[in-house]
Amino acid sequence: MWTCRPAASVGRHRVLPDGCIDLLIQDDGAARIVGTMTAAAIVAPDQPLVAVRFRPGGARAFFGATAQTWTDGDAALASRWEDWHAVVDQVLIATKDDARAHRLGELLAARAPGAVAVPAALRAACDALATPTPPAVASLAAQHGVSRQYFTRRFREYVGIDPQRFARIMRLQRLREIWQHRPELALVDSSLLAGFHDQAHMSHDVQELTGTTPRRLRRNGLTVID
Repeated sequence: MWTCRPAASVGRHRVLPDGCIDLLIQDDGAARIVGTMTAAAIVAPDQPLVAVRFRPGGARAFFGATAQTWTDGDAALASRWEDWHAVVDQVLIATKDDARAHRLGELLAARAPGAVAVPAALRAACDALATPTPPAVASLAAQHGVSRQYFTRRFREYVGIDPQRFARIMRLQRLREIWQHRPELALVDSSLLAGFHDQAHMSHDVQELTGTTPRRLRRNGLTVID
């Protein structure tokens, strides 16, 4: 669960891909499903919201469609839940952010018994791909006795992106965590620690996935500075 109350001073904000699908409920009552992102997006939040970030593969169970449906896009919650108005009303009746987040969690938990669980093999694959040295997709497929093509197709259905891009996104997220906790490290050292082959490899992926350079991302964080 997470909440956001944008301040006028924040301006534009860079949202990095994280391999997840989110459900957002805004203060004005609008509710939408935001799909898995393949690259960063620039947003300018203009009102408070409460949201849930589903673990990779977890959203499909609640919305009854493959994760690819929303990749790099979004859709109104009304397109999946007939009772969406009642859900939004029960969340927004609370006035404090933590109370709204708690209520949203309760409503989702009430739907959980009817939700189809994420296959254990998929959870294990996501965990493996999130390590500094992720296994090859062919190796993961072989572990589960399926072809590489079948494994990739099923992964996309649950997560919204292919396994290779998921591994790259997890490596980017690990790099940001390293920068946050060990800001004294040189770029080359943080690159290797995150699992990149070298600094050039890191620079290429950061530029492609975030639309900015490693130095700017490290210096400015997620705030977009023109």
